[in-house]
Amino acid sequence: MNNSSAPAPRWLRPLDRLGSVLSTACAVHCLLMPVVVTVLPMLASELLASRAFERAACGLMVTLAAACLWRGCRTHGRWGLFLLLGIGAAVTHAVQWLGPDICCAKERTNWTEAVVMCAGGLAIATAHLLNLRLVRRCAGCPTCP
Repeated sequence: MNNSSAPAPRWLRPLDRLGSVLSTACAVHCLLMPVVVTVLPMLASELLASRAFERAACGLMVTLAAACLWRGCRTHGRWGLFLLLGIGAAVTHAVQWLGPDICCAKERTNWTEAVVMCAGGLAIATAHLLNLRLVRRCAGCPTCP
């Protein structure tokens, strides 16, 4: 535990919870979009299936996670959580920026991309949840601030 930093403020917990929910929603979105594309073609051409939406969501998801983890790690001192966040961020951004633009194309569904994006989103959600757990544990620890 880290004695040299200030305790995490109360507003951090709701942000961490929101981040874990959004990261999990991202993972579910990535798994369900190929199904939605085949079942509801009209919805697939809308905002949720656009590459721009997915890139923006990934950027916001990683930014929120980094802010929550930074503040949490200053409290509990477990900086290794950034490795999990980094893996999730690298996976999701690599798929979004380097992968083929056929994620939600009506002609072909890319299940590999869906599964890989799901894994990246779940890695980020796991980092949030572990951060919440460690911050909560630190709240009752006599050696923590």
